[in-house]
Amino acid sequence: KQAAGEAKSRVRDQVDQRSTQAGEQVSSAAQDVRSVGEELRRQGKDQPARMADQAAERAERLGSYLQESDADRILRDVEDFGRRQPWAMVAGGLALGLVASRFLKASSEQRYARG
Repeated sequence: KQAAGEAKSRVRDQVDQRSTQAGEQVSSAAQDVRSVGEELRRQGKDQPARMADQAAERAERLGSYLQESDADRILRDVEDFGRRQPWAMVAGGLALGLVASRFLKASSEQRYARG
């Protein structure tokens, strides 16, 4: 039980740390998108500038959420979303599985080529 509790604590710490890092990266990308929107506005392209502003706003909210949330809150929110949108969770799981299988296949081909 003690080992399981320690492992759980380490996973929570990792999720906290990684979510904070991801939030910082998303916030940085949001600033870049906002800069693009400003440049588009200077060029007289108002509609694309508004779309860039909206994307930047959403990214900033996501970045703030990731930076401010702890592992328990993120897990709780994912579980709530899964209860409300089970098919979205299934689709997300399939997509994640496909990405993981492509990654494993590519890494195994590289190991085979080196061997």
